[in-house]
Amino acid sequence: MKIATRHFAFTLIELLVVIAIIGLLAAMLLPALAIMKTKVLRAEARREMAAIATAISAYESKYGRLPTIPGVPTEDSDVTFGWNQAGPAPTTVIATNSALIAILMDEVVFGNGQPTPNQGHVLNAQRERFLDAERTSEAGARGVGPDGEYRDPWGQPYVISLDYGSNGRCRDAVYSRAAVSKAAGQKGLNGLDNPVTPGTSDDYEFSGHYLIWSKGQDRQAANELRANLGANQNNLLHWK
Repeated sequence: MKIATRHFAFTLIELLVVIAIIGLLAAMLLPALAIMKTKVLRAEARREMAAIATAISAYESKYGRLPTIPGVPTEDSDVTFGWNQAGPAPTTVIATNSALIAILMDEVVFGNGQPTPNQGHVLNAQRERFLDAERTSEAGARGVGPDGEYRDPWGQPYVISLDYGSNGRCRDAVYSRAAVSKAAGQKGLNGLDNPVTPGTSDDYEFSGHYLIWSKGQDRQAANELRANLGANQNNLLHWK
């Protein structure tokens, strides 16, 4: 006796329904994955900034001073590395952080073959590697690139300010500005304060020898915008 068999197959409508469900699930999942990725990258940036801070502190403990770059003022002027716009006096701005990173990593030659300011280990005589940062051969990618620039997970240079004025207080070319850090009275946003002319002058400082920050996932920062708004609200601040 012949046994009847049934053949199961998707109809066109059933197939379209399955595709629609998969598309809906993907639409729900992708934003969550994007948020998770951003959180991971922000955590990685914070770890890298903490490593920079540890390296600066270790260098200072070893040599009794902050790492200094030949030709950069070291009296009455704090210095911001990795920012490309002028800062309010008395702040000096160096557009790249490469020289500072070379000293902390005890590099005498950049990845592109060009000499660093630490030629002959003159700026790190003990030849100690204070910072062990990820390297990359790709220009503009995260990590220490061929140009010696140390970039965050979004490919932007870490901004590093040092207390070259040696008064135990540090100014940053962006966060020293009243337009960015003004709060109320002497108190500024993000733990800064203004001991000079509260609320009006660009004299917001941090009680410490360095400030380190990243532009964050939007890759933007503005020196005339409040710290908790717009392009500045996603900035990652090591000291906060």
